Amino acid sequence: VEGTTLAPNGDDQAFVVDAWLAGKYDLDVPKYLVAAASTVEQLGGPLKAKLIVPSAPLTPEDVVGVLKGRGWEAEIVEQADVSALIPTSSDGLMKCVDGRPSDHP
Repeated sequence: VEGTTLAPNGDDQAFVVDAWLAGKYDLDVPKYLVAAASTVEQLGGPLKAKLIVPSAPLTPEDVVGVLKGRGWEAEIVEQADVSALIPTSSDGLMKCVDGRPSDHP
């Protein structure tokens, strides 16, 4: 999981490989992992691995379910069905909570 590692535990040592970091530095991730596995094998360590994957991102259906659970009316619509969408610009557009444009810098 990018930006994380396992906390060290002196009572239960583990060989931790943060594969995401190899990708960040454009290393060959499969070779990096094979080298790590080889190191464990040479040290006589247990041949066990846990691959930790990020939690699945929220889906639109998840959000609709949460809102409906709070008493909202919520639906998923297609972009083409919303005529009020406008492109954003690098200048930005601040809006009040009620949707009115704001001229604050």
